[in-house]
Amino acid sequence: MTQRAHVVLALFAILGLCTLGAPLPAGAAIARPTHLRPVQSKADCAAALSLLAVICGAAVTKGDLQLTWDESDKSVTGYRVYRVDGGGHKLLGTATALYFLVNKPSEGYANLCFAVQAYVGKQTSADSEQYCYRPGATATTRSFKPSRTVTQVAWVAPANVNCGGNSLTGSTYFQAADKDYGSAFTAFFPFLTNEQPPSGRVGVGGVYAGNEAAIFAAKVHYSSLFGAPFCSGVSPYTGGDLTAQIHALAAMAFNLGELATHKLYSAMLMLKASQTIVFASGKAAFSNSVWCPVYVGAANQEWWLAPLGNLAKNI
Repeated sequence: MTQRAHVVLALFAILGLCTLGAPLPAGAAIARPTHLRPVQSKADCAAALSLLAVICGAAVTKGDLQLTWDESDKSVTGYRVYRVDGGGHKLLGTATALYFLVNKPSEGYANLCFAVQAYVGKQTSADSEQYCYRPGATATTRSFKPSRTVTQVAWVAPANVNCGGNSLTGSTYFQAADKDYGSAFTAFFPFLTNEQPPSGRVGVGGVYAGNEAAIFAAKVHYSSLFGAPFCSGVSPYTGGDLTAQIHALAAMAFNLGELATHKLYSAMLMLKASQTIVFASGKAAFSNSVWCPVYVGAANQEWWLAPLGNLAKNI
């Protein structure tokens, strides 16, 4: 199947439990938590929540503020998180992991400050150093459309098949494919039905990806496919089946210059097939709801400098 696609680049636990230690001796002080900070990376999520890091990751992409800190004492059984801006000391919740999700207030996170206490039973540590929200502490999702695109269309048809003393052109086979399978077969690349060599490749506008193949049982289809106007009164081709193929390979580049001063948490390439050619009941047909899997990989060269020279399957 070959498909035309719209492309957008979108830039974007099980609770971890602390080990429960023995009660502290009477009068022993509990060390306060240190390095209170916002979650800034997947490594932060993994360190705080281990196997439940997926929950942390989902909150990052939503733009939620998540706090993490360093363990203060092996005997600690839990932590209390406070909002302390404006001289207040409001309990927001408790945690057993080195992690806390701060529900976003209606006014946003700007100007909010936080502190964490550790506790063992009824004994509580002093507040950690405060963390006050700063821009960049939460993620912002940005979407980018490709700044450059190119599709390379390659075709292969049988060579050196004579018909009336003349070798058949590549277009002969694609005209035959349209006749046998329906005109949708070459609908994305109609130039293939004009006088083309048996094989070649060209760059075209738009984003297309996928493969199509037409197989002809030449002995059976000789009169209907390779008869007039393709052939003129000669004996049928006596070889095996003939195959004509179309391969579409697309490349896209994104200008991410405006993200140069930002940390990147994750990136996702989103492909949406706007139209696909499918085969149903032996005929090629258009579909707006079917997506055929294609290979997707990162480019290893600046293909846009010479698209047809650099664009290859290993991009």
